[in-house]
Amino acid sequence: MLKAKYYHNTSFWNTNTTRPRSIFWSSILQVKKDLCSNSVLQIHSGNISIWSTPWCPLWNPIHDHMLLPVTQRPLPDTVSDLWHPNSQSWNVHLIANIFDDQAVQTITEVQIVPNDQHDILRWTPAKDGQCTTKSVYRHLSRQQLVQLPQQGSTSINHQAKNILQRAWKSKELPPLIKAFTWRLIRRALATAERA
Repeated sequence: MLKAKYYHNTSFWNTNTTRPRSIFWSSILQVKKDLCSNSVLQIHSGNISIWSTPWCPLWNPIHDHMLLPVTQRPLPDTVSDLWHPNSQSWNVHLIANIFDDQAVQTITEVQIVPNDQHDILRWTPAKDGQCTTKSVYRHLSRQQLVQLPQQGSTSINHQAKNILQRAWKSKELPPLIKAFTWRLIRRALATAERA
């Protein structure tokens, strides 16, 4: 849904952050910089785009490293287009015809895992490489120590905190009820009085 609404003709990594957006999308964009800097693509079959995914350290400004005028036609589209045919080794001659020396060195240093799987996006702070809400939250909480205020809508007493923890850990409660409990105890429900 987010792709269809906010970045239907590009990738998440290149999405425009200036257009109007929902609260949910805004919260994702607030951590986009951390997501980008801590994500790496593990190259297997080379099926990802050279121009719009974080496949090497220079992926974002890669257009700035192109040799002009462009003589290579057609331009490669995926990482595997930069390999020798029917192999998983870099075609240094082809890369040198398209990019400057700095890009050639950076690209040829990218490690390739020799198999036929699709390329995999890895979240570097997690041991298993899986990017989950929990692992992102843990990573961000280690980066910035945020102290909750002792008064106001985010502060709760010890008894309310125990209720919240029991509800959150319960296996019988549906996620919708857990979220409602959290919002109720944290005074985050959009009631008419508060509005």
